[in-house]
Amino acid sequence: MNGLHRGWISAGIGISMAVSCGQAIAGGGLVETNVFYEWRPSVVLAQPGETIDFGLYAVSEDGKSTESISATDVILVWDVDFMEFIQFIDNSPYDWFTTGFPNDSALDGLNNDLDDGDFIYSSFAQFFGGFAEATPEGLLVVTMRYTTGSLTLGTDIEVAATRGNFSQTAILSGDIPGLDIKGRLPTARIRVTTEPYPAGDSNEDGAIDLLDYGDFYACTLVTGEFPFECRFFDYDVDRDVDIMDYAQFQIDFSDQP
Repeated sequence: MNGLHRGWISAGIGISMAVSCGQAIAGGGLVETNVFYEWRPSVVLAQPGETIDFGLYAVSEDGKSTESISATDVILVWDVDFMEFIQFIDNSPYDWFTTGFPNDSALDGLNNDLDDGDFIYSSFAQFFGGFAEATPEGLLVVTMRYTTGSLTLGTDIEVAATRGNFSQTAILSGDIPGLDIKGRLPTARIRVTTEPYPAGDSNEDGAIDLLDYGDFYACTLVTGEFPFECRFFDYDVDRDVDIMDYAQFQIDFSDQP
């Protein structure tokens, strides 16, 4: 079965369109785009050759209500030098009507080769018996299995908004036909290393203290290529040391006896 590609939605149905403010147009009014994807786990430290399962979850944006989903398209992009795609695992608690990789050879051909660093995955809800529901806790849509490759300070598995001329990541509403209700898109970050180093303890003396704080501050001033010695402070594996890393460093610093 073919996936939900923007070229087909706009040319064949013409029901809705996304706008830059994070809302969608439907029936003459603005409707919030209120379901976002989330990787679990989102940050991984791994050995070369390690197999990792990444669960892709659909989460309701407001943290209170559930949102009905009729179908999804998800574009994944990764670096084949560091990550090898193995398989998708259909382990969602929801019984999708169909799930997998659509034949898109007549469009962008993302699925002609599943090992080249990108593809588009699709799932369709049941026509009868109820749509899928994104909850505040998150609905597991699918699990993607990868194996790590070469050593790297950081590499990503990205859910991309678009790819090629026609393909687009989408979450279609079960309440308003054709309405794309997707919100923000996630990136999973992976560091491949053989070194079991302690986060925050840059001199590896068994304590996170003022000596480490000095190194942390120095790493916040770095420009250009990310230095290997700053890996101790890059908690979110995004290849920089910033306020997001400082929040966790503060916790580790204050937890010292």
